Amino acid sequence: MQERANYIAEWLRLTGEVIGTTCPNSSKPGPKGVNSAAARELGIDHKVAQRAKKISKIKPEAKAAARAAGLDDNQSALMRIASEPSAEKQLARIRDEQQKAEAHKTNRAAACACLVINTYANDRRIVAQNLRYDGGSDDPETC
Repeated sequence: MQERANYIAEWLRLTGEVIGTTCPNSSKPGPKGVNSAAARELGIDHKVAQRAKKISKIKPEAKAAARAAGLDDNQSALMRIASEPSAEKQLARIRDEQQKAEAHKTNRAAACACLVINTYANDRRIVAQNLRYDGGSDDPETC
């Protein structure tokens, strides 16, 4: 996700150089319609291009830390990291995201264990019911 965002952001930058026009009535400086034009060329939604541009602005040391933490393929986490203004805050956010991911894994493992235990208990109940059933009778009234 992070690498893809960098490539899309580079395409946006190159498209901006090619278009080279600015919107005089806009409060935002720079080429007009670059995100939409690049998105059309790449065959992606313009929102994807905007997100990629934001993710690509993560500081280099934070990018390396996110990759090491296994967050480089988590777009939501990368967007939250990119929303932090400084490298220090981005690194702190990475630690928070990593703790959140670990807690999620722990909760998920506990939920799976609970499911297995409940399934086992249900299976035992079904077996017990089947053992109590006298299947030797041909009379449907006794079933």
